[in-house]
Amino acid sequence: STDRQPSDDTYPRLRELQEETMTGVALFLCVLCGVVGLSVAGVDSVQELSQAVLDLQQRVTDLESSSVLVAFHAQYSGKTIPIEESDVFVLDNVMTNVGNAYDASTGVFTAPTTATYMFAFSVMGDWKTVLYAGLRVGDGPSYGDTDKAVVRILADSRKSGWDLASGSAVVELTTGKKVWLTAGTKPLNETVVKGKLYTNFSGFRIPATPNTA
Repeated sequence: STDRQPSDDTYPRLRELQEETMTGVALFLCVLCGVVGLSVAGVDSVQELSQAVLDLQQRVTDLESSSVLVAFHAQYSGKTIPIEESDVFVLDNVMTNVGNAYDASTGVFTAPTTATYMFAFSVMGDWKTVLYAGLRVGDGPSYGDTDKAVVRILADSRKSGWDLASGSAVVELTTGKKVWLTAGTKPLNETVVKGKLYTNFSGFRIPATPNTA
């Protein structure tokens, strides 16, 4: 019988197989070196490796959370707004609402993430009146037993004719907690709030520095 001679394309195919084999070996060695490197670095068990992955995932989550921007500023659209005891100041004219955490229909801010927030507000009552106001934190105005006053202010214009009062607070909030302004608990006697630029409510999330240790 006649010996079969290799075809012209046999040797190139052999070279391709050799290259693929060498590539696979190289990848295997890289993975092996990576595992050995982790072991040398102190990750010498599956449990520790799993914990290292979880720690990295948590750092990524912290970085993403720290980059969330939240800021709002609102005022009344009307010139004068009647206000009664325990009423919520529903400032409906929203100038800024980055993150959409402030609800203009209710006057309530809802924390989108667990973080530290800064809030500031100012109120002005009508001519020769007394206006009490407070910044409150809790589960919402309808949950009276769970909220608390953080700041209270008093605008007393009985002597001066006009008086504007302001307050501010730095508050740590968990996700879903709410912040709002409410009229004080003392009798108000037909008090109205001066709107437009005179009564304002604003706040923002204080950026956190992630723990990279």
